[in-house]
Amino acid sequence: MGGLGPILASLAAGNAAAFAHRMKRNAVVYAIILLFLLTAYVLAVAALAVYLGQLWGMPIGLLVVAAGALVLAVFIYLCVMLADRAAEKRRRAAAAADTQKAMMVTAALTASRRSSSRSR
Repeated sequence: MGGLGPILASLAAGNAAAFAHRMKRNAVVYAIILLFLLTAYVLAVAALAVYLGQLWGMPIGLLVVAAGALVLAVFIYLCVMLADRAAEKRRRAAAAADTQKAMMVTAALTASRRSSSRSR
């Protein structure tokens, strides 16, 4: 049985090394995917700006694209702010419920100690 420990340790180390290798490889693959997605996004925004520039003139087209990005950014910011506010309310409600439970337990313990001390 003494020889089983080192074998299991080497298997665990091998699995850990393989896991670390997979994670590094996946990180590189996801970074490349992100790079291509960002390139596609930038080119799509540029194409939209050129198209709108041909319709309404380049300054107006660029202003429309910039305004759209600003409106989208403000919308996302408001959504995140509302989600944070809701999470904070849930945390406060959970903390209040935990405090209430702790007070009940303390009251119950105090009452049981008083009743046991009176019965003596």
